[in-house]
Amino acid sequence: MPATSTKRESSDQKITLSVICSMHNAKDFLSRYLESINQQTLEEFELVIIDACSSDGSLEFIKSSELRAGIDKKIMKLDRRDGIYTAWNHAISNSSGQWIINYNCDDYLFPEALEILSYYASHAREASIIYSNCLVSSTPDHKSIISASHWRDANLPNSLEKGCCCGPFPLVNRSCYETHGLFNESFNFSGDYEMWCRLKHKGTKFMHLRTYLGIYYMNPEGLSTSPKNQELRRLEDILARLSLTKQQATIDSPPYPNP
Repeated sequence: MPATSTKRESSDQKITLSVICSMHNAKDFLSRYLESINQQTLEEFELVIIDACSSDGSLEFIKSSELRAGIDKKIMKLDRRDGIYTAWNHAISNSSGQWIINYNCDDYLFPEALEILSYYASHAREASIIYSNCLVSSTPDHKSIISASHWRDANLPNSLEKGCCCGPFPLVNRSCYETHGLFNESFNFSGDYEMWCRLKHKGTKFMHLRTYLGIYYMNPEGLSTSPKNQELRRLEDILARLSLTKQQATIDSPPYPNP
């Protein structure tokens, strides 16, 4: 695993950005998702989609869908339905952007979202993770807004101890993965929380944007939101918080692949 971080672009240089997404039988969400992607005002970026053995035509739909000029589309299919963090790691390893954003196909980003994130990334002198407030919807068309999430500042003491607060679509500098490893694939629900705790323990700086960049769908059948998974998620959250302490050495995460 490389011991040095990727060199950060200066504020007057154009950054490169990759959007990663894993999907499994998500065809009902894909039209709106791709509409959101095509409407992004950021001129150029990369979309990396990992299909986890869909059987509903999701992969075929994505392959046949056209994206506007300026968006580079990469589509890969896993040989088996592994966990979401395995899929994310595969997407990260096959992406090329200096900054990487997780954007799930059942959520929704406003058209200006990537451009705003790109602006702050290009001016970020210290922060390597940028996250924003979001609205919360109870319907997959994102028209029924039931609440708004105003996240805590992850830089503050004991902030992450209170729970995950980096939102559904954080933007992460590639150097975080290169230096500190990829998502821990032994987690089923709280691997992203474990990642943010691990990075904070290593001194990574966060940037919280208090603007709303998108809508999170409170999917009743989602992996982390399904009522049947809440007890297991609670236990994984406890394990994730170990990464905030010296016990972090007990958390084994995949190394970032060498170029």
